[in-house]
Amino acid sequence: MLTMQSNEIKARLAEVLRKVEAGQEVEITRHGKAIARLTPMQKQASLQQYSLAVVKMQGFNKHALAKDESIADFRKQGQR
Repeated sequence: MLTMQSNEIKARLAEVLRKVEAGQEVEITRHGKAIARLTPMQKQASLQQYSLAVVKMQGFNKHALAKDESIADFRKQGQR
């Protein structure tokens, strides 16, 4: 991981962003104390996680409660 001072980041932002885009992580410091970290986006993993979450959420709507059935009853059935 590359460590840079905040004032150096301001002066070399375009160069730093190219490094991050290429996969390099950059820790930003001010007065020797770490204040932030620039990391590359993980597009493919994020898209897969999003798609999986959507499919799981759609599954929640598949069970419709009967008129005489309560959520508490449904929950108790799952505990048996």
